Amino acid sequence: MQAQLFGEQRRLSSIFCTQPAPTVATRLARERRFSVVAQEIIEEIKDKQERIQELRQEIGDDEEALLNAEEDEIDLEPDEGEEVLFDAAAPMLEEDLNYTRYENEAEIKTIEEEIEELEAKLKCPSL
Repeated sequence: MQAQLFGEQRRLSSIFCTQPAPTVATRLARERRFSVVAQEIIEEIKDKQERIQELRQEIGDDEEALLNAEEDEIDLEPDEGEEVLFDAAAPMLEEDLNYTRYENEAEIKTIEEEIEELEAKLKCPSL
């Protein structure tokens, strides 16, 4: 094999395709494209983080509703001689909380994995 000088790059033989050396304009265009793509990824990460906050807020709202129902149930203890009535609100709210927690935590985990993938793309210079 013989080494030939072509532009600013060496090539070993004619079986390899020659590639011109990157120009300043090419490098600047690549950097601008990377900047635009990186900004889009950052925006997508922000949107996903906001969604995670919303899901966690839903869980918190259900927890608060359950705590309020349990406090109301304690406050409404019957006096002596009064009929004991069962309030089914707390068990229903607890079931709602469990369902919300199960659904939202699964979605949060998925979103967190997507964020990790997007952050890895941000670190990759070949966007």
